[in-house]
Amino acid sequence: MVSDHDLADTTGIDFLESVREEHPDLPFILFTGKGSEEVASRAISAGVTDYLQKEVGTDQYAILANRIENAVERSRSVRAARRRKRRLETLVSNLPGIVYRTRNEPGWPMESVDGECESLVGYAAEELESGDVAWGEDVLHPADREETWAVVQRAIEREEPFECTYRVVTADGTVKWVWERGRVVDVGKEQSTDSDEDDSTTSRVLEGFITDVTESQAREQELERNERRFEAVFNDPNLLVGLLDPDGTVLDVNQTALQYVDLTRSESIGEALESTPWWADGLQDDVERWVDAAAAGEYVEYEATHPTGDGEPIAVEGVFRPVRDEAGAVTALVVSARDVTERRKRERELQRQNDRLGEFAGFVSHDFQSPLSTARGRLELALETGDLDHVETALDAVNVSTNSERTSRARSEAAR
Repeated sequence: MVSDHDLADTTGIDFLESVREEHPDLPFILFTGKGSEEVASRAISAGVTDYLQKEVGTDQYAILANRIENAVERSRSVRAARRRKRRLETLVSNLPGIVYRTRNEPGWPMESVDGECESLVGYAAEELESGDVAWGEDVLHPADREETWAVVQRAIEREEPFECTYRVVTADGTVKWVWERGRVVDVGKEQSTDSDEDDSTTSRVLEGFITDVTESQAREQELERNERRFEAVFNDPNLLVGLLDPDGTVLDVNQTALQYVDLTRSESIGEALESTPWWADGLQDDVERWVDAAAAGEYVEYEATHPTGDGEPIAVEGVFRPVRDEAGAVTALVVSARDVTERRKRERELQRQNDRLGEFAGFVSHDFQSPLSTARGRLELALETGDLDHVETALDAVNVSTNSERTSRARSEAAR
């Protein structure tokens, strides 16, 4: 808005005051031939953007045009700065953490802290800003201080932003994991743009963002534990292990499983499990059924005979395990099997021995039955009749039983 001072029904200053009531930020230039300290003072008090006194000649219009351009540019810059500030304030107020400025020195004393400071570490922002609580000494976990300091200083030396994950101890003693990203800022150099300050007096500060990552860190650690457990199983020399897609496609296979077939790791990856040479003819339908059941979330145990490259099949006992993501969906299958060929051989040999012992027991029982029956009958007759000849006959039967026992012992030794 460009206005003269002397208007038909009012003055330029009264007009300015009415404009300011509706448009407090609109650029307003008072271009008047009536110049005085009083008019200038009232104009400034009313919020005039610029004040220009009319002069003779056309050069004054070039000056006015320049003043207009400057006023518009400043107004646009101010509005843009306010928008940026408003967006920044909105962003900070909605961030799950804090935005800070701290001096780059041991203890990392905070100069400013904005955001959810109390929910993050249990301290008010004022406690950190006043120095009552030092981030590097009272908040940062003692076990992580040295490494965190080293990470930040290395990034500063390389003139790069830094990122680090470390533990903090909250006001109530709770240990949390946080993630921090920041950069070094040279405050003196920023100020020297509008002043004659010597760059040698500049101070280096850090500006950045810190957020709670305790839950994600716990998930990551659990994932790492699961990966280590899987690696332990995958590299077990006593297990045949394969990693499958839920549709049964081979994603990986361990070296132990490859020892039994004429197949390389690269040749097996991407193949359907049921079509690989680990399975004997006739088992393909069973393998598909096991894969489908595991992909549906079941824990499938199986027994099978695997062909081998040298023609001697092996007996295995195995399992299909579903691998689930956080939502519970099956994302992969782990199939593992153990070679039980030697154990099966020992079981069959033990069964044969048990069968032979059963036959031997039946034979001994038959050998003992007749002499003992004879002895029992003769002794009963001796008691009834008093005839001692029956006792001698019983003794003869016992001697036969004793001989049979010796014979049985000899057969038992032979069986062993």
